Amino acid sequence: MVMYYIRAYSMLHGFKRFPTRIFVRQLFGNAKERQEKRDKILAELRKGYLSDLKEVKATGGKRYLALSEPFIREESSALPTIQGVTVAGHSVILPQDTLGNVTLLLLWTREHGQKSCDIYRNTFSEKFRTNRNTKYYEVSLIDSWLFRVMRSFINNNLRKQIPSDRQENFLCCYEGTEVVKTLFENTLVGHAVLLDQAGFVRWKAHGPPTDEELSYLVKCTNSLCNEIKE
Repeated sequence: MVMYYIRAYSMLHGFKRFPTRIFVRQLFGNAKERQEKRDKILAELRKGYLSDLKEVKATGGKRYLALSEPFIREESSALPTIQGVTVAGHSVILPQDTLGNVTLLLLWTREHGQKSCDIYRNTFSEKFRTNRNTKYYEVSLIDSWLFRVMRSFINNNLRKQIPSDRQENFLCCYEGTEVVKTLFENTLVGHAVLLDQAGFVRWKAHGPPTDEELSYLVKCTNSLCNEIKE
């Protein structure tokens, strides 16, 4: 199939003697090299997915409990840039659009992870609905090239599913997902991240939250809100 398109391209542009086989070999390597590259990529994908799946079955994907206090500011790192479009149709750049607020980010790549994020969101919304210094974003990381091609269909479908009061805060991220996933402990579970007013990661949790962790979420949010007032 690749040879067919290269030949068609060469004829269209007048390159009738275009050395297609040599070109393909230079671009993609010989058959053995291409197979070795494919095997290496597939092995890495299986290794990460199977390891995470095994962990989910054993512990729910939870490696440790979240801390009861925010990370020290001097030892915290800034959130990697996340860009996307909300279900409501507005462009968002994080952490740029969170500055000045304490922000809860809910991140996932699989539906299994979204279920855990819903629990974090419900607790956060209930406790801080009237607090003007807080906000939240739900971020679905789309790491499949097929889904990226279908982004218009996905976004239209989400508008029908997501309640109107959450559409301004719900976005899909189709680019740069690998950098964001450096925050993850397990790619199959949901992750909750608290950002301070400067966009630094000050608290993290992952997997199905315990009651204790939900209380820590509230406690740490209050603590970071107090920093704004100081």
